[in-house]
Amino acid sequence: MKTLGIVGSTGAVGKKAIEIVLKRSLNLEIRAFSSYGGGREVSGIPVEELDAVPKNLDFAIFSAGSDVSRKWAKKFAESKIVCIDNTSAFRMEKNIPLIVPSVNFNDIGKGDFLISNPNCATIPVVMVLKSFKEKLTGFHAVTFQSVSGAGRRGIEALEKERIGGNFSSSPFSTKIFDNIIPLIGGLDETGNSQEETKLVNESRKILHRDDLKISAFCVRVPLGIGHSVVLNLEGENLSAEKVISYIKNDKDVIYKEVPTPQDIKDTDDVIAGRVKDERGYPGLVSLIVCADNLRVGAATNAVDILEKMIM
Repeated sequence: MKTLGIVGSTGAVGKKAIEIVLKRSLNLEIRAFSSYGGGREVSGIPVEELDAVPKNLDFAIFSAGSDVSRKWAKKFAESKIVCIDNTSAFRMEKNIPLIVPSVNFNDIGKGDFLISNPNCATIPVVMVLKSFKEKLTGFHAVTFQSVSGAGRRGIEALEKERIGGNFSSSPFSTKIFDNIIPLIGGLDETGNSQEETKLVNESRKILHRDDLKISAFCVRVPLGIGHSVVLNLEGENLSAEKVISYIKNDKDVIYKEVPTPQDIKDTDDVIAGRVKDERGYPGLVSLIVCADNLRVGAATNAVDILEKMIM
């Protein structure tokens, strides 16, 4: 039996990854790791402290933050442990594949022991665009991202503020309850946030379209789980009718006339809808995409990569 390690097992994504692996009955022994020490349990699995590269480990999913991944993931890979990293640490490194299995699984080579999982907003976007990516010349994206995208502390901040309290360890720059924050991550010299830069660069890499014109504007919203992205598409002879047809013929995407985050919470569905031609901007087609950011946007994508590798 192969052995899988979950690094960051006590976090929101790590817990979800364990839940998904157990539910799928993948015939893997699971070991749970935390860089903050052991002594706890997750789904009945004792948590071990990560203080050295574990022995007798075949695979690892990293969901403990970029600093932990930078410290440990390459060491694991050097020990021939296949690592799937959920952080942004290695996504744009040229020789490290950035994978959404239904889009570009074949980018993984035989010698690749370190594989990067894309950003939680990027994954559903490229899943929707993959079936007609050659028709695109570019797209504009506006995201509406839930607080769970900032981890357990994001969820706790919203819950505390909702009942009138304050959360001193909030990851947000201001209150999130009854509010939106039009900034996710720090700004670079161009005025783009880290999250916006990720969406632009990662989409080009995954779709193999360095020529795509992409803009992004990322917003944090007071919602527990579920990311939504409004896309404005530009391309060759695109129309709402054609885009709906592409979506309906894509087995990895569900078409719904008016999708919402409630439709996809705790599911592995990617839903797209509200597809329309923009009368005030001829040639532009708009739509909205919704997906559970903890599952589709993180844990499920990592487990999908893992499952496809062991098939």
